[in-house]
Amino acid sequence: MSASQKLAIGIIIGIIVGIAAGIPVGIIVSPKPSAQQPPAQKSWHLAAAFNGVGYKTTETFTIQGSRFRINYTIIHANEYGIFGAFVYPEGETIGYVSMMMLNYPQASESTICYKGPGNYYFEINAANLVSWTITVEDYY
Repeated sequence: MSASQKLAIGIIIGIIVGIAAGIPVGIIVSPKPSAQQPPAQKSWHLAAAFNGVGYKTTETFTIQGSRFRINYTIIHANEYGIFGAFVYPEGETIGYVSMMMLNYPQASESTICYKGPGNYYFEINAANLVSWTITVEDYY
């Protein structure tokens, strides 16, 4: 009789004796590890882009994540150039969620808004500029 056969017989005898003696007997089976995919890595995705020269109310843009980044660049026409942008939830006209201001000589800036998901729009106030550009990136 081989060693593995003796081991198997010993285990069976142990189980029978345990059951006869009233000792709970069980077999532990380790669960097979699941093949779950790790959660996707979050990253920045372009959600919207706007440009202009002066005052403008933009179209709405949609944010899927819990925050979004606003990148804005202005080109001044002279030292009196001024740029202000307010971000509002769709349908809102008073309670803005973020505000950006740039005065001469600043030319570009970024800010992160910790709102979302939802639909938003910009109210742009600008004067004495050659142009302004805004891009919005959604983090999801």
